[in-house]
Amino acid sequence: MSLSRPDKKIVEIRRKAIRSVYEENPGLDDQIDLFVRRLAEQIDHLQDAECAGAFDALSEKASLLGDEAEQLGYPDFARIVQKMCLACREDEANSVYESLVQLTELTRCIRLGHRGAA
Repeated sequence: MSLSRPDKKIVEIRRKAIRSVYEENPGLDDQIDLFVRRLAEQIDHLQDAECAGAFDALSEKASLLGDEAEQLGYPDFARIVQKMCLACREDEANSVYESLVQLTELTRCIRLGHRGAA
């Protein structure tokens, strides 16, 4: 699989609710809740940066979001962010856009899987 091509399989498989792999860890409840509640707004900011062609800013913001997703139990989201950051560094606008579409869909699924966030 090419790193410049977004992983469409992840999104195709995940058209339903996604839960954190750490949802059973009560010590992370508040952090996961805050992450999920802010997620749609964060994706909006990424989309704004992509529309402006600001790939450096997009990559920086996405990297922080991906790190948080990884720490809070959303590894598929984090993997797509990594691919998008690579596409940003390589100035591959189509791959960046496709990754954002996938992140938007995963955000919807994550919000579906999180109690109280929908």
